[in-house]
Amino acid sequence: MVGKKIILAVFLFGLFSTLVLAQSATNVSSSVTSEDKYIATFENEDLQILVELQHYGSTNLIQMAQKVLKITFVNKREIPIKIIWDESVFTDNNGKPARLIKEGQRFIVSDQPQVPSILPPGERASFLAVPQSHITYSSSSGWFVTGISGNIRKRTLMIAYEINNVKKYAKMEIEFETVIVSKSAPDRLTFPTLSYLSPVSNTQGETIGYEGISFVFLGYVSRNYYNPIKTGSWNNSWQWGTIALFVPYIGIGTEYVNNDNSFTFSLYTTYILPIIDFAFSF
Repeated sequence: MVGKKIILAVFLFGLFSTLVLAQSATNVSSSVTSEDKYIATFENEDLQILVELQHYGSTNLIQMAQKVLKITFVNKREIPIKIIWDESVFTDNNGKPARLIKEGQRFIVSDQPQVPSILPPGERASFLAVPQSHITYSSSSGWFVTGISGNIRKRTLMIAYEINNVKKYAKMEIEFETVIVSKSAPDRLTFPTLSYLSPVSNTQGETIGYEGISFVFLGYVSRNYYNPIKTGSWNNSWQWGTIALFVPYIGIGTEYVNNDNSFTFSLYTTYILPIIDFAFSF
């Protein structure tokens, strides 16, 4: 009897680890480039600009999964060049030009003027930056960054800079050839079913489902929304999974997701048995 319990525990751990690792690989996969390649380059007589996507440099695990711009500047001149962030813009996830906010600017004062960056002659410097419209405040989660998604494939980056007291602009068009799958939604832990669920995204980077493990039912869970998830709203879904590892089930339901996707209330069925669930995101 003890041996069977040990085998069951090892099997559950292996299944859970496989699903989590597979989902993590999906969520953090890069766009048209790997980490060592650039999605856009620009060069003139003053500057070389190299653009890539990089995980946000935050200590918050959810924030770390978000991908933002990493912009590298190379000063080709023998005099300093000033990068003017307040006049530099990037197309945000809604297709609108938004002012770039460089890492280090406090989010609470992101609407205030930023200190320009000075590039010494012949020097190279890199900065993380995010459109101002991607910076949000929530009473439950505080300040957080929304990563660059794949819902807008064609983007424009314009960098304003000054050299010899003359203002200039470097403009580049960026087109993502494949989808950027950034973790647009956080993982969930549900009660009382004690399910660990990770988001599933479509080709536009929208969350269309959750999948994971239920420790109470000892099985797999796959929740699928009829439409991409909307926060601050009810979302209808159907789901399937297993109970006691191998017994399949199917059901339908609906759930309310609060504005910042930190809390979810769900009502769904397992066959015809109604279940109420609460989920907390992290």
